[in-house]
Amino acid sequence: MDKNNKWNINTNYLVNYKNDERLDEYFIETPFNDYAIYVYNIVEWRMGWYSGYLAIYSNHKQPKLILNSGKVDVFFNGEKTFYFFEQSQMVAFIVYANNPRSPKGGYPFLVLDLKNHKFGFLEFEDYISVYYELREAGKGKVKLVMAHPEELHRNKRFKNRDNEIIDLEKLNWFDFEKIEQAIELYHTENTTKS
Repeated sequence: MDKNNKWNINTNYLVNYKNDERLDEYFIETPFNDYAIYVYNIVEWRMGWYSGYLAIYSNHKQPKLILNSGKVDVFFNGEKTFYFFEQSQMVAFIVYANNPRSPKGGYPFLVLDLKNHKFGFLEFEDYISVYYELREAGKGKVKLVMAHPEELHRNKRFKNRDNEIIDLEKLNWFDFEKIEQAIELYHTENTTKS
């Protein structure tokens, strides 16, 4: 367990958890201090690209596991992995969802509504989400900010979404209980309300 784990989390109940010194792990508290996020079994699956599984806890004094997946691969990038939206009590991060039979991009942002135990997706073309960061733009809204403009300018086939405001209320939300089917839902369901 990460030395920064102040929550005394018991990893015995985590899906697909492996106690292996070759695997990395990462622990962070949300800025609004109500939740802790633990990414475990972090591996390098492509040169410089890392992923791991996710667990989220509430209640610092008696940690309660509210979300855990051994199927959703969190695109792990150290301290730049998670985007916190304090006004909405939400968090977002990129997940690996590549499916060659699907027209949807393989690296969407997964948005978690921690208060209401729901998740939804911000869809992107191909792998382009890795060139953007998210900033809260008011309650229930996020702004896309281009983090690597040089990469997008090199590849003109992708739409520039810099400064685009996204209304999170328009996402199609799913219950936390369906997190193990999240990638399948992403490819088979609408990501926004019609």
